[in-house]
Amino acid sequence: MTFMEELSLDKELVARAQSGEREAFNQLVSMHRMKALSWANRITKDAYLAEDIVQDAFVRSYLYLETLERTDRFIPWLKNIVVNKAIDHLRKNRPESSRGELTEQLSAGETFNPEVRYIDKETLESVRTISSSLSERSQMIFNAHFFRNLSPQEIAERYQTTVPNIYNVLSRAKSKLREHIYSQETERYVALRREYGRPGSSLLAFPQTDMKYVSLGSVMYEVLQYTSYRSLSLSEVMGISGQAFRIQVTEDVGFSSSMIYNWKAVVERTASLLGCSSLGVGEPDCSLTPELLLRSLHTVHQAVDHGVPAMVWNLVQGEFGLIYGYDDNRRRFYCRDASGHPREIAYESLGRSASETDLFVACIGIGGNRNNGLSESSYAYGLDAIVAHALGEEPAVPGYVQGLKAYDTWIEAVRSGGVIPVSHAYQVARLAEAREHAVSYLKLLAAKEPFRTELNLGRMLRQAIGRFEEVGKLYVDLYPSFPYGMRGYKLELGTQTIQLLEQVKAAETDGIRMLERIVNKISTDDDRK
Repeated sequence: MTFMEELSLDKELVARAQSGEREAFNQLVSMHRMKALSWANRITKDAYLAEDIVQDAFVRSYLYLETLERTDRFIPWLKNIVVNKAIDHLRKNRPESSRGELTEQLSAGETFNPEVRYIDKETLESVRTISSSLSERSQMIFNAHFFRNLSPQEIAERYQTTVPNIYNVLSRAKSKLREHIYSQETERYVALRREYGRPGSSLLAFPQTDMKYVSLGSVMYEVLQYTSYRSLSLSEVMGISGQAFRIQVTEDVGFSSSMIYNWKAVVERTASLLGCSSLGVGEPDCSLTPELLLRSLHTVHQAVDHGVPAMVWNLVQGEFGLIYGYDDNRRRFYCRDASGHPREIAYESLGRSASETDLFVACIGIGGNRNNGLSESSYAYGLDAIVAHALGEEPAVPGYVQGLKAYDTWIEAVRSGGVIPVSHAYQVARLAEAREHAVSYLKLLAAKEPFRTELNLGRMLRQAIGRFEEVGKLYVDLYPSFPYGMRGYKLELGTQTIQLLEQVKAAETDGIRMLERIVNKISTDDDRK
């Protein structure tokens, strides 16, 4: 079987298993058991121990299979579970001498990694606990499926009920089990923090900046207000991070179009240009698991303890928010959501909104010193990343088209009638604001070296500014002059919209090509020095 055939079969089996077909999951186990044993044995160096770890990992994967949104990601998802289980076992079963060394490191603040130190899963015990809390009939159904390996069809026949009813009982039981595990493990996590003398609470000033549209660029700017980089303007942060020039869309130009990309890479690159550190965990379409939740909790605590809020995707819904404080006794975070309102959220509820299951947590601005200023190369490298994104050289999230090619997808969606009108207007509004920052950022560069004194570079930059100013005006023309989305009103998208989008693409392509020439010239000049 070729790799692509195996991947296709995996996707089919995962989809069937997610719908409750136990035999499909058993087939996944049969197909990938040897791989899982290899992963575990590579870490434990013990074949018998690897067997136990893999068995536990498959139990856990069965419980959380419903949360896996991308069926083509089953293998890396399973590998992550196996590896974490193996590392966890080794850390918990170190010799006493090694434990002493580890305790000294933790006490000294050198290490505190819940992913490998704390994750202590008593999965089967949790299953039994939840099973005993169900009604007698639900308990029999759950046990028949989980412990006796009966399919929903077989259980329905045995208990003389319908298959949909069996699915409902199993779904409720598994949901209750997940709640139990999340609650249990966050409780242990807090206990471990106490054991190692971590602060029990901390509260930073409430983030006051008011944003029209909340994006990763805008929340990075807000976090940097707590650091020595607070003198940077929003346009500078949007430019340095590349967010002022970013564009990506789905086939229907849905609401998520402007929001989903490799957030962690953007934060790390921005921190590198600024000369500071960053922390980040999670990614788009990364299904939430207890392991990811624990790593996220730890990242939030690290951020706040360093005096900066944590940036969180899916804090309450599919948007960015900020966590600026915590209380371990109450197991609550103090947050500001995307609408600017203060709120609290339980540790175990982080990233678990009703409509979304992915989670990303990061911070920026730790260490570093704004007084050192940004070097000429910092700006040059910022332009390099902007060009790479526009030309499609940056890895895209599956299902999204980014850079200049996104305009082709957008135009085709309008032409075919597949575009969602309201989200189209939302995309236009966000990009119009972003391109305003793009122009401001480029004008800021024009006053700096090497653009201020090197005539050719200055001339090319002014030409790029002119093209992006044109892009901004075209986006204003694209934006509807009426309140879109009102009942009884249909937003018409037709020939004029397509023509304007084609003009936007042409102007933006010219601007990007000019920035590419600038980057190449700076690179060539650096090589000659």
